[in-house]
Amino acid sequence: MTRIAVLAVAAVLVLAGEAGAAWSTSNTGSAHGKAGTLATPALTAVANRCNGANSNADLSWTTIQGATAYDVYLDNKANLSSPQITSTTATALTNFPVGNQKSYLAVRAKAGDWRGSLSAVVSVC
Repeated sequence: MTRIAVLAVAAVLVLAGEAGAAWSTSNTGSAHGKAGTLATPALTAVANRCNGANSNADLSWTTIQGATAYDVYLDNKANLSSPQITSTTATALTNFPVGNQKSYLAVRAKAGDWRGSLSAVVSVC
């Protein structure tokens, strides 16, 4: 058997053995695992104090089945181009510091290297 034929057979065997598997991209690279996804949380953020450097908000989001933690994204840009990311196992944060200007927040569920989609962006202050 030629080398190309051997490689083709090996590729078919690998693909056949991986039926039902899926690839997911995360901020730590690609992870391979059984097919599945994490739903997108619905985020609610209410500013409870907007007074400069001490501004804060109360955040809550829906619980996502299969999630082991959540990443909360905070940025002063609506496109979240350079966010501060806070990881938590909770589904609510009280008096979350949001800085001294209008802030934008989003949350995503995670389970190991898997990451769900970002929630809709919510603005406060």
